[in-house]
Order: sequence, then C-alpha cells, then structure tokens
Amino acid sequence: MEPGILIDERQHIQKKTFTKWINSHLIDTQCTPVKDLFLDLRDGHRLLALLSTLTQTNLTKNNLIAHADSIELSLTELRNGPRISNGKERPDASSTSTMSSRSVTRLREHWDETSQCVLQRAAQLKNMLSDSQRFEAKRLELEKWLARMEQRAERMGTIATTADILEAQQKEQKSFHAELHQNKQHFDIFNELTQKLIAVYPNDDTTRIKKMTEVINQRYANLNSGVINRGKQLHAAVHSLQSFDRAMDQFLAFLSETETLCENAESDIERNPLMFKVSVQLHHSPT
Repeated sequence: MEPGILIDERQHIQKKTFTKWINSHLIDTQCTPVKDLFLDLRDGHRLLALLSTLTQTNLTKNNLIAHADSIELSLTELRNGPRISNGKERPDASSTSTMSSRSVTRLREHWDETSQCVLQRAAQLKNMLSDSQRFEAKRLELEKWLARMEQRAERMGTIATTADILEAQQKEQKSFHAELHQNKQHFDIFNELTQKLIAVYPNDDTTRIKKMTEVINQRYANLNSGVINRGKQLHAAVHSLQSFDRAMDQFLAFLSETETLCENAESDIERNPLMFKVSVQLHHSPT
C-alpha cells in the first residue's frame, strides 16, 4: 500500500474517532449528532454546545463574544485535522504559538497590575512623607516649647512666706497657667496628625509615632498638674498669711486698748492719790 493512502486512511480513522467522541458529549444537549466535522461545526452552534459541556459552563449568546478566541481556535484545529494519540492532542506550532501569545498577554496584564500597585504605593508614600513631615515639625515645635516651660517651672522656686514675694509668685503663676491654656490648641493639632497617620496608614508601623505622642502629651499633663498643685500651695500660703495678719491686728488692737486703760488709770492716780491708797488698802484688807 502506498504511503499517501496510509496517511489518508489514518486521517479518516482519526476524524471518525474524533466525531464519535464529540457526539458522546453532545448526547445530553439538544443538538443533532455531528456527521461532518467541518460542515456541522462551521455555524458554531454545536461547537458552542460542545464547549459548554466540556467546560461545564453555560455559554449563551450573550457571552459568545467573550469566548470567540476559543471557538476560532477550535475551528482552526478542526480545519487542520487534529491528530489524536491516546486521547490527547499533540501540540503543534499553532498551539505553541497560541500558548506563547497567551503567556505574553498574562505577563503584560501582571506587569500592568504590578505597575499600577507600585504607582499607588508611590503616591501613598508621597502623601505619607508630607504628613510625616508635618508631624515631625509640630513635634519639634512642641518639644522646644515644653523644654522652655519646664525650665521656667523649675525657676519658680519654693513658696514664699512674705506678702510681697507671695504676690509676685501669684502673678507668675497666673501667667504660666495662661500660657499653658493658650498652647493647648497646638497639642490638639498634634494629636489630630497622629490619629490621621494611624488611620490612613494602618498597614504601616506607627508604634514610634504613638510612643512619641504619648511622651509629648505626658509632659504637657505633668506641667498642668504641677501648676495646679503649685496654685493650691500659693493659695494656702496666702490664706495662712492673711490669717496671721488678722490675728496680729487683733492682738495689736488688744494692746492698744490695754495701753489706753493703763494711761487712764495713771491719770486718775495722779489726780487723786489718796483715793488710790484707800482703794489699795480695801483691796488688801482681810474680810
């Protein structure tokens, strides 16, 4: 038998086997069996039904366009006469080219997705840098102010015991407390910056930012509690000094009254010494 006849016979057997395989998958569909691979599958209706069965998906007319590449590839393979061996299709140059094309497409899609993620992350880092710079600038500003106020608090010294120094200390106390209150808004802004960094960038490590914010707030709280305690001490010292002054005034008034009585008695004695002697004798005589 000539080689050409053997090839034609082999192809005929392959087509017949492939047709039988297709019809076995079309049994559960409403399509009529395939007799001629090229004529019956050319309209795409039975081919679409076959693909639906093989992929276990409902390929309707609505998503026909989405699967056009798969249908076109199937028709191309059928026109070229698929070679079947052990139930598996042998890859040829066309399928290899298609696989390479799909690999390049997937690689391009992955690259585009990665590039988009990198651009988004770059924009996020740029915004984070801006927010971090604002945070750092405000932190340095508050630390400088806190250091100055802490030194000022140390220079206030102990509570005085004299009225003039106590008065000066009270004025310093009011000025110090007023400055603390006026700068509270800067600490509110600083805390808002901290909360923004924590909320907007939850996937980044913000432990250091939280720690620095806690230290700043604690130093401000210490100044507040210190000025309140000192204010109470000044109030107690002033109250004590005022109480002493009132007691001293009362004592001086008593001395003045006693001195007046003594002066009056002395005048009476000088005017009538005999009466004073009689009064003394009566006072010392036995009853």
